[in-house]
Amino acid sequence: MGKDAIPLFKGTYTGGEKPHHWLRRLEGQFELTTALPERLHKFTMHLDPGNKAEQWYKKLGDADKASWNTLLEVFGRKWPLAPTVEHTRDELLHRLERRVLLETEIGQLVGDKDEKIYTHVKWAQDIRVLADALEDDRGHLISNARRGLPLMVRRLLPSSGIDTWDTFLAAVTTLSLSRIEDELEQEAKFKSRDDWQKSVNTIMSQFQQGTSLQSALKQPPPTYQYANTYQAPRQQQIPRQQATPGAPFVHQTPPHASITTPQQQNSPQPATPQRNTYTREQLNPFISPMPIARGNLFNPQTPGNPEQQTPSRVSNMELAKRAIEFSKVQPNTAEGVTAYHEELRKWEEQYGTSQEVDFMCSPYPLTPGTQIIGSRECFKCSHSGHISRFCDNPTQISMKEQWWRGRIAAIMFDRRPQMDNAGVSQINVMEEQLPYKPAIYDAGSIVFEEEWEEQGNGAGARA
Repeated sequence: MGKDAIPLFKGTYTGGEKPHHWLRRLEGQFELTTALPERLHKFTMHLDPGNKAEQWYKKLGDADKASWNTLLEVFGRKWPLAPTVEHTRDELLHRLERRVLLETEIGQLVGDKDEKIYTHVKWAQDIRVLADALEDDRGHLISNARRGLPLMVRRLLPSSGIDTWDTFLAAVTTLSLSRIEDELEQEAKFKSRDDWQKSVNTIMSQFQQGTSLQSALKQPPPTYQYANTYQAPRQQQIPRQQATPGAPFVHQTPPHASITTPQQQNSPQPATPQRNTYTREQLNPFISPMPIARGNLFNPQTPGNPEQQTPSRVSNMELAKRAIEFSKVQPNTAEGVTAYHEELRKWEEQYGTSQEVDFMCSPYPLTPGTQIIGSRECFKCSHSGHISRFCDNPTQISMKEQWWRGRIAAIMFDRRPQMDNAGVSQINVMEEQLPYKPAIYDAGSIVFEEEWEEQGNGAGARA
């Protein structure tokens, strides 16, 4: 059917059918001198065979077909013209401010199959209708409509010379797609950099929650208390006997060597010094109370055998590989399309339509008949052989799936350059760590390629 061909009229309002629009197009085929029989013939030839409209026409009497105006009147009673709804100015202004173009919709095609247009062009057309209805000839409401555009689009608009509706909407509709893609790529890099900074801040915050060197140095030294020094009692001096000439020598037993047990006296006992018991951690605040396992500032380990410990951090490369392993592509058949829509419905039912696709949720369902993620495919049409910048395929996937495929490819093939770690001992160079949900990606079963012995200086001499 050609572009200007008139479709067959069914009279069922299905498929966006508008009876009076169809009738007006049919009348456009007539001349002022076209006779009634020829008009009736063309009218019947444009009725869908066996449908509601044809059955209605067959039941009409000759009086209803006596003239063309009579037939139009009978047609209007069967399919009455919908009344025109006139909105108030407040309602039109509210619709103007509520017409928002989301950043995730940029670059998508909307409309009928033969008349697809980009979303920013469709936005400009809708704003044009509302501006005409509001009769804003001087462009006072341009700033209200401009707030409905994403920031990246507003940055691409000229800073001056768009003070009328014609110039403003023309600037929006003529935006370069390549510049829009550049802005999208820059926004993605900024967001990735912010996520990396948040990850570093989280690690440093967790480290600072422990006992820092400054808090340890501020602790006062332990106080020691000692008793008086014990003084042993002096022994009693025995007076030396004066020898008398001619007298026999009598051996005198010293008092302390007497055979008889002297009666014990309640003499004061020496004071026992009081000693405080301190642990080695109290005497030295820098001594760890537990054996220190090998590790470093950003990758501490728990005591024990390092080979029996499970790493607490999962690399982005392993997350991407596990996402590829979990993803599947349905065949481009009726059954495959049905299964894809069911998977998409369950995903959106669980996470919501506004959820950003990342490793905190399960892998996003892939369009049937496309390439698997991580296969160097085009992000727009998900087919191989070209990149998204040079994609001319009119059939494109959703923005969420494009973002998901781009993120996996960035991890798999766009690795960051290694940092210069000369002179650094026992410090890991950490990549930008993305958050993930262990319940989905099963961190405990991921096999790590890095060895614990390959940290820091490796085989070189230790500092």
